[in-house]
Amino acid sequence: MASVVSAYYGLYGHESFFERFEAEVLLAKMQSAYVRKILAPWQWPRLWSPRFGRSELAEEYLDRNLFGGSTIADMPRVRPLVLMGATDMSVGAQFSFVQGHFDRLCSDLDQVKVARAVTASLAFTGAFTPVTFRNYPSSECAYSPPPEVQAALEDGPQAGIRRYERARTWISYEDEARAWIHLLDGGVADNIGMRAVKMALATRVAPWSIAEKLADGTIRRLVILIVDARATPNISRDRKARAPGLTSSILTSASAPLSNYSTETIELVRDLVGDLSRESERYRADRMACAELSESICADSKEKDCLEKALARCHESFGLDEANPPADPEIYFIHARLDLIEDEALRSRLKTLPTSL
Repeated sequence: MASVVSAYYGLYGHESFFERFEAEVLLAKMQSAYVRKILAPWQWPRLWSPRFGRSELAEEYLDRNLFGGSTIADMPRVRPLVLMGATDMSVGAQFSFVQGHFDRLCSDLDQVKVARAVTASLAFTGAFTPVTFRNYPSSECAYSPPPEVQAALEDGPQAGIRRYERARTWISYEDEARAWIHLLDGGVADNIGMRAVKMALATRVAPWSIAEKLADGTIRRLVILIVDARATPNISRDRKARAPGLTSSILTSASAPLSNYSTETIELVRDLVGDLSRESERYRADRMACAELSESICADSKEKDCLEKALARCHESFGLDEANPPADPEIYFIHARLDLIEDEALRSRLKTLPTSL
């Protein structure tokens, strides 16, 4: 559902979001309409087709009632930048709706309907069917993977298993056996929706890179707001010796591990933000130390360029590149969690609310 919210906000903007979103989305009985479409007998011949499923019905509803036929080309490329994510079913990796990922498919992201991207992002197994995209041979568009992908493969897993596995996933799209890519709910690979943000903070080569914009000063203030609506774990089954049933086991398998994985993702992003801040602080401290040291060295020197030379030597020894200083933005990391709500009654009610489309 988060993809519906973000896509609506990104497509229509701030004012329209607050004027129309409640009536068109929050108060609309979307789930009921979706179920009615599935149960309608005249839809059954379409649903029997191997290339048309429940997700296509959802896409039609979203396209007609919310997004009006808009494509990704109609979405802004600046603020707000909307990153919608799905999960590549075969490799279990995150698949983001950015051109860099569609380059691997030799496809134009701008031609993809917003409704289709949103449907892929929320296509939870059981309620929806996978959303399929054609993966064209790389020879058709002369595509080659980024240099860092090839470098990671050459370095091997011993140089960094996470980096190596990401590279292997990346080049898997060049496998001719993968003529079609099947996408599921983005929460399977990234339940909290922060992996794409982490990558944007960690790399300067991606077209949606936040790190690059931090480094060149385009972004001077960055707010990272994580809204964590993790529900209260169900411990009622622990009161009995009887083993939980199949339904309970499946639901738990699909939710509890994802929540724990989300905690790890949040901490990774927090550490990354901390590293950015510490790098900037260390740079400033080292430059100050160099200035003080150089002044003390040249205090009694009559050499005109003594201070300049001393500073240059000190900067070189500390590895301080004046032409490329580290990013020094104001970064605010905010983690909003339901279990931090002080009102116990409100907290309990919110954490036990059932969810639906």
